[in-house]
Amino acid sequence: DNYLSTQAIWYPLTSYDDRLPAKTIVYGITVGDTRYVFPLDRLIKAKEVKEEVGGLSFIVRYNEDLEAVEAYQQEDEKDAERLSIESSLWFLEAAAFQSIVLYELP
Repeated sequence: DNYLSTQAIWYPLTSYDDRLPAKTIVYGITVGDTRYVFPLDRLIKAKEVKEEVGGLSFIVRYNEDLEAVEAYQQEDEKDAERLSIESSLWFLEAAAFQSIVLYELP
């Protein structure tokens, strides 16, 4: 067995969030003091998520052709600037960030 094939966590955690299984693959964007987290399986189903937070509009999209997740800040319909989005495991995000907003399918 390798580390990702089991739900066991081999490291001590300072906090734990049970809203998702610990080793769910997620993608995160930080806006201000808040981390916005998008589980990969939900992004694959939704294809595209549009969010607006504190005046910042952004799009998170699963690109089927590339099998990749992309994020863009959107000023208007024509202008979009690529944002940094990081992949991680849910338990790492939950341990690292105090304030997490978890994307739910509509």
